Amino acid sequence: MLLSSAHATNSQSLIDDILAQELPEDEQRPHVVFDLDDTVLTRDEDAYTNQAKILARFPESLVLPYHYGAGKYCKFIAFPEMMEVFLILLQRGWNIDFFSAGIEDRNKTVVTSYFIHMLARYTDTPESALESLFKNRLRIFSRPHLTPRDRKNRKKHAMGGKMKKDLSPLGVPLEDIVLVEDNRTYVIGGDQYPYLHATLPRHQEDWYYRRSNGNLDASTRTAFTRFGPPPQWDSPVAQPHITSYDQLHYPCADYAAFYAGVFGECYDAMRGPDKLSLRAALSQVLLRKDYDPDNADRFDTPWHLDDSGAILPEDLYGRWLERGRADIAKIKAYRREDYVPSADPFKEMVLKLYGADVDLKASD
Repeated sequence: MLLSSAHATNSQSLIDDILAQELPEDEQRPHVVFDLDDTVLTRDEDAYTNQAKILARFPESLVLPYHYGAGKYCKFIAFPEMMEVFLILLQRGWNIDFFSAGIEDRNKTVVTSYFIHMLARYTDTPESALESLFKNRLRIFSRPHLTPRDRKNRKKHAMGGKMKKDLSPLGVPLEDIVLVEDNRTYVIGGDQYPYLHATLPRHQEDWYYRRSNGNLDASTRTAFTRFGPPPQWDSPVAQPHITSYDQLHYPCADYAAFYAGVFGECYDAMRGPDKLSLRAALSQVLLRKDYDPDNADRFDTPWHLDDSGAILPEDLYGRWLERGRADIAKIKAYRREDYVPSADPFKEMVLKLYGADVDLKASD
């Protein structure tokens, strides 16, 4: 249960509460498994160049480095308020895993850097807090953990791709574990469904397009599919209803509220009279009322998923966002009053990770 803001100011900190949680030995924690790329963050070679503008507009975001040699860095933009999503799940007693097809060192570096930097908003000992989370609440899986596709996992809804994210080897009963993923080809199919499709909010691109009376130009429309800044960040847009890029709303900036809202409804269903498992609750929340199995093709599903043959209803999407934003706001009430954000977090992380101030703007 999410604690009230009054509890936050009158008792232990949120992080201490999470670390003190215990479960009976015979009880299994639900696990939410997050992909990284285009689910939690996105790679953008101009991210550091635009860091000040990104953080000015999205202060809940973060630009992350990964050094891959020759003085050059991969640069990643973490979607806003993802830390709050993770804390919501942890506070409910759920565990979090990250499962990315990226190399292990990259995955561990960006996840660790992100958590340490963002946990500092909630505790003055973020490193020790993260160390404790890694012991029993947080895990990272990488490319070696992928499973080759074979006939056994080529079931209905399974898509192309030779390597899959099979959740079975993660050591958690499938009924207690779900995947958040932007690439449907990684979902192994069969009893691994349903999962939460990270790019579902991008369906709203058409809605924004209609609101502008169809006047969004190509570069502006491209900006809808990514969180990164559009080429003309500071330039006005020649449209009747949108006078500057600051008025544009990026679907990727809604990812956190989308995730929090869907899992909030799952949480309610799990606590209801039917006591649903996490997987059953997600299936119920994502269930499509208009699904017709007699007219479904192999790309279609009974759930609201990308490429499922149905556009997500605006009222349903809006309900998820409203719930997610409310739960995120409750978590933010726990923040340290004395926290001061870094003026250049990317550089700060580079120096901490690699101990050298090289050409931070070097492109990859």
